[in-house]
Amino acid sequence: MKKRNQPNTAATTNNQPDTYYTSDITVNVIRRNQNFKYLFDSIAIDHSKLEVLLDPKGDDNCGFRAVSLAVYGNQESWITVKEKMLETYLKNYKTLYSIYQPDHDECMYMLTCTEAPNWNVRAWFLSCFCRQIVADTYKTAVYMYSRSVAIIETTSPPTENIMKNQSLFVPLQEVDPSKEPIMLYLANSHYYLLKPFWTPTGKHKKTTPPHLNHYHNAIRRNYPKLCPTDYALFYQ
Repeated sequence: MKKRNQPNTAATTNNQPDTYYTSDITVNVIRRNQNFKYLFDSIAIDHSKLEVLLDPKGDDNCGFRAVSLAVYGNQESWITVKEKMLETYLKNYKTLYSIYQPDHDECMYMLTCTEAPNWNVRAWFLSCFCRQIVADTYKTAVYMYSRSVAIIETTSPPTENIMKNQSLFVPLQEVDPSKEPIMLYLANSHYYLLKPFWTPTGKHKKTTPPHLNHYHNAIRRNYPKLCPTDYALFYQ
């Protein structure tokens, strides 16, 4: 997805080098400071637990690149992310994912397209459907946050209303308790990966999960034999 160019900034909350957060030196590490305060302020999360945003390349594959950063530690494995998601999709699109009423041809295009940059919106990581596939593929929750702006034209002058959105996607069939949640943030049509502070024991500080997405319980009601365990309870 396209985004505005954003320069690297000096640390303000800590003095850790960028490589402390990711070994991928192509990734921009964004810290909370005056230049990027608006990004952090629009995340519906306890800011005392949020350290940095990892900013993948804005080549219209940023959603898949953000997942790649979370899972593989680099943004260049985004094609592998698509391949793994495709395997999961093909197993479930006629059953668990039928509630999303996916267009099969469109989904196949999205998960097989490897162009970069890619200006075709059909290949972007857009819908909640993608986030559910990621959760099922990597057997961990996806914490999804987003920032949207509504222009209120009834005021003079028109004003902006910033909306902080959040949703939780959990695996429907299996959870790997050793894996940290994948925390994604969508702002200005661009995906970031959120990185919480580390605890002295080497774990991320726990954050309150977002609100459970409204498809979850409906899927479990429709396919109780395929989803006998409610893994949403694991994250509450």
